[in-house]
Amino acid sequence: MNVTGKWTGTWTGFGIQDIPRSALATAQFTQTGRNGYGRLVLDDTAAAEALPLTIRWAGLAGVPVLLEVSGSKLTVRHELGDEVAAFTVSGDQMVGRISNVDVPIRIKLTREP
Repeated sequence: MNVTGKWTGTWTGFGIQDIPRSALATAQFTQTGRNGYGRLVLDDTAAAEALPLTIRWAGLAGVPVLLEVSGSKLTVRHELGDEVAAFTVSGDQMVGRISNVDVPIRIKLTREP
């Protein structure tokens, strides 16, 4: 499996006072062997209190990330070390959850051609 490329989709979760939220999510990944690097961007995160601060404060610049690939599993870590998300990849689609949060926040991405 190789996750290199641009991915687009949505993230869904909760914002201020547990109001449901859904917004654009994008990622740009480069994989070399079982590791890689890239950037994960979640739009409209300022009022999404459930998200970790590293994601909320990144804004449209996105979170610089490091990748670990094992079979169909992809672990995405902040370049400073904390796990950001875990995905299951199936071809040109991946579904995952933001790590280390109290409420579920889901991300669904599709690789752009």
